[in-house]
Amino acid sequence: MDEVGWYYDGGGQPVGPLGQAALVELVRAGQIAPGTRVWRPGLAAWTAWETVPELAALVSPPPAGPPPLAPPPAAAPFSGNSHAGDVLAGAGAGALHPKAPLGARLLAALVDVLVTLPAGLLWILVVAAFVRESTGLGWVLALAALAASIWALLYTFTKDGRPGGQSIGKRAMGLMVVHLESNRPCTTGQSALRYLVVFALSLMLGAGWLVELIVLLVTPGGRRLGDFAAGTQVIRAADHRPGR
Repeated sequence: MDEVGWYYDGGGQPVGPLGQAALVELVRAGQIAPGTRVWRPGLAAWTAWETVPELAALVSPPPAGPPPLAPPPAAAPFSGNSHAGDVLAGAGAGALHPKAPLGARLLAALVDVLVTLPAGLLWILVVAAFVRESTGLGWVLALAALAASIWALLYTFTKDGRPGGQSIGKRAMGLMVVHLESNRPCTTGQSALRYLVVFALSLMLGAGWLVELIVLLVTPGGRRLGDFAAGTQVIRAADHRPGR
């Protein structure tokens, strides 16, 4: 028969009498915390229940919880200088930014072409001046056209290395060029490398821009061959997270 006569300290007031089994169930349920004093006839004084051998032997320890989860292994950083074959195979695609809208990219390219258009117009005026035998004016216009052409060439190769990785056209369309490995805006050197690829393709194939457009359409992130060479990507400026 269950022994009746146990009491426990219920906040300064004795609670009981209880049978030993009932007391043990309260302990197991957490309603009587460790350190709570108990008493029964035969004990000299109120005593913490876990120091009473007959109670401690009946209260099973709580089941062990699962071991702590180890942190997942860190993903290998995406090398921004990977070649076209790596990207076409999908390597590092998870590290790319969201793909920039094609329409915005085409409009940005159109704006950048218009920026360099004065050089071509000046050369037309040079030819017209010499045809009309306005030699003096022709040489003045030729010098202006040469200066404009040099500026247009420099702008073409370095435009994406302007502040924020934005050419005039890309800034107008809310785009930018980011270096993937550092997650920083494109530098002047990276911009020059991007367009050197187009220039080289144009010399070899006569339509470098067309090759770049096809690659842009089929690769993850809309990267062209120049981007693979420089480790860059054209993205929406709003999608850039410097602390990524």
